Amino acid sequence: GITAEQVAELERILGQRDHATALDEHEVYRILATLGVPAPPHRFIPVADLPRLAELLPHCEKLVAKIVVTGITHKTDVKGVAFNVTSVERAREVYLDFQSRFPAAKFQGVLFVEQLPLKGELGDEILLSMYQDADFGPMIALGFGGVLVEELKRIMRPNRAQIFLPACMDLDENRALLAQLPLVRMIEGKVRGGKAKAELSTLVSALKKLQWAAVYFSRYNPHARVIIEELEVNPATVHQGALAALDGVLRTRAVAAADYVAPPKPLHKITRLLAPRSVAIAGASGKARQGPCNVIARKFASSANPPAMWVLHPAEATIEGIPCVPSLAALREARHNEPVDLLLIGVRASAAAQMCEECFATHAAETILIITAGFAETAAGAHIQHDLEAKLHALDAQPALRPVINGPNTLGCICQGYSNTIFTPEYKSSATDKGHSNCALISQSGAQVITRVSDLADLVRPKVVVSVGNQMDLSVCDFLEQCLDAHQEPQFSDIDLYALYIEGLNPGDGARLMALTRRAAALHKVVCIYKTGRTEAGRDAAKGHTASMAGDYDMFSFLLRSAGALLAESFDEFEQMMLLGTHAPSLARLGAAEGPLTVGIMTNAGFEKCAMADHLFAGHTRALTLPQWGPETAAKINGCLEKAGMKGLIDISPVLDVTPMLNDVLFTTVMEIVLQDPTVDMGLFSCVPEAITLNLLPPGEGHTENALAPGGFVERVVALARRYPAKPFVMVLESGAKYDRTVAALMAGGVMCFRRADAAARALAKMAQALKKEVL
Repeated sequence: GITAEQVAELERILGQRDHATALDEHEVYRILATLGVPAPPHRFIPVADLPRLAELLPHCEKLVAKIVVTGITHKTDVKGVAFNVTSVERAREVYLDFQSRFPAAKFQGVLFVEQLPLKGELGDEILLSMYQDADFGPMIALGFGGVLVEELKRIMRPNRAQIFLPACMDLDENRALLAQLPLVRMIEGKVRGGKAKAELSTLVSALKKLQWAAVYFSRYNPHARVIIEELEVNPATVHQGALAALDGVLRTRAVAAADYVAPPKPLHKITRLLAPRSVAIAGASGKARQGPCNVIARKFASSANPPAMWVLHPAEATIEGIPCVPSLAALREARHNEPVDLLLIGVRASAAAQMCEECFATHAAETILIITAGFAETAAGAHIQHDLEAKLHALDAQPALRPVINGPNTLGCICQGYSNTIFTPEYKSSATDKGHSNCALISQSGAQVITRVSDLADLVRPKVVVSVGNQMDLSVCDFLEQCLDAHQEPQFSDIDLYALYIEGLNPGDGARLMALTRRAAALHKVVCIYKTGRTEAGRDAAKGHTASMAGDYDMFSFLLRSAGALLAESFDEFEQMMLLGTHAPSLARLGAAEGPLTVGIMTNAGFEKCAMADHLFAGHTRALTLPQWGPETAAKINGCLEKAGMKGLIDISPVLDVTPMLNDVLFTTVMEIVLQDPTVDMGLFSCVPEAITLNLLPPGEGHTENALAPGGFVERVVALARRYPAKPFVMVLESGAKYDRTVAALMAGGVMCFRRADAAARALAKMAQALKKEVL
């Protein structure tokens, strides 16, 4: 809804300003009117026009007088606002008072605006804003406004007082999200005793125009001559069914060289980095054989299908049995001028940079992996990386010649069956060749990678493992994008879960990560994220007012969850989600189901029944519901209870407590009955195994139980998982170490088994909320 004439008018207004200062409020009103959020009748009266005050004042019953003073944005804080101005005499009195209290050199005049009849009720004052976010790019905001805006955000539940959305988000597709906001419910008259003031469409129309402005006047528009850093309307209000701006702040800046947005990288080359057919290694030694590059060289050489390999060394003929060449020029000659798929560099930072520059100039490699530290993570190496980045970007327009680079300061990568460039000694890792491989682990911390792989040994063995280092070129998002683009290629196929550890994002990668998460969900895959930098101390003090209110982690969590991501709040939860996503991958397919997901729950302990119900529905989630058992299901359950001599002793409730009297055979029978119920989408089955009726111990001394025997408990439960692949379920087996082997056997059979009922319930609830994109 923005015409060419309106665009020209906006550019004309913005082009006239000194970007070092914010626009004055009456100038902001001109821009807001163009964007469809007009201010009430108003008039700015500069000092020179004070003698004409009577003729220039707007003809309104009541006026608000506001100072216009260079450098002062928040006028209320300096008592620069006067209400209830009802006469020329009062207007003159207020004007002279303002003039006497502020320096003449900065005092420009007074803005008089019609005072609208506000009742002072919550919801009268609205925040509308747009700003540029380093991570998510152009953003918009909507919520409660006025002088209490920060206090309301502090005391209300997250994302209730205000909501922050990327300008690229389709608001029509997210009307349900906006409609849940307390402010919107008040404006639409959907709270008790409230009256409708306007429709949601009124707010959406204004937000769409702010979205347009946020993108058009941003670094992502190559034709932009001015960037709007922030445009905040606080407050706006609803007057006679339409939005009206009661205050406005706008900050701009000129477009700078740093605003350059590089074209898309040739990310398809990542496949060559992870599954190279030819490799050159710089940094291996003929003497110090325990060095990182020697470790990697031996791993490549001993792999089932080793690539063609060379070691760059000025003196040695062979290292680790691999032929040496003295230089990149010699390598190109040996390769008949064909680039290698992977150049792995482990020499000091200055030499690594020189080698990269030569590679850029000669197209010696398609991909580069730099394990060397000492680049941008140090003050001394920052300039080395900056120069290297500039030379790499010089190749952006020639993607065929442009390599992609992982690192510097990366611990390496793994692509099962193709490569392993992790250079820590294998004998120090707990990792094995067992476990579910249907996941990828992509991390900004190499130590985090090897810790997770060791912690999950025998249970999860990620098909792809990436340590991205300091993201000089390739980022977490780049690797995730290639995994999704190539999800049918053998290197990336059969991955159901992408586990991401993120410390910081490259510019704009937040919005991109949201889009990639939605793509993954459309493919019935799950993105699980652990994000650091959560505290208030981590905020950037240089951000504008709206951006500082957003809060880095709060906004990140909200936006990624709205796209369908799982956000882990601890490392324990991160690992639990990796286990759940790999052992119950069909959960991801439930996101397409209409309405809430119905979870069938059964336990043999009353305390678990209470705990599971509490933790499943904590926060009043709408993503889950309990079944209402039909006559057929109830009759089958009663039949099992009768066989156990429990007829009439137990009510068939939505959360089944079958007591310790039910033996393990009947327990698995009731599990199947629950899964057969047509209303059930998933199952949560838990038992305290110490009941005498249950045969759940592995074989051992002092008893005759054997849950691992043919036809035993483990085999029956695993068979259920395979018989009902569209009805995923999780087990809970408490009671300590004696049952470890039983749990391990269930996990090996593909059944997710928790050791705590509350943890299982929280994990299922979080998964359901992610699948349903529930954030409020």
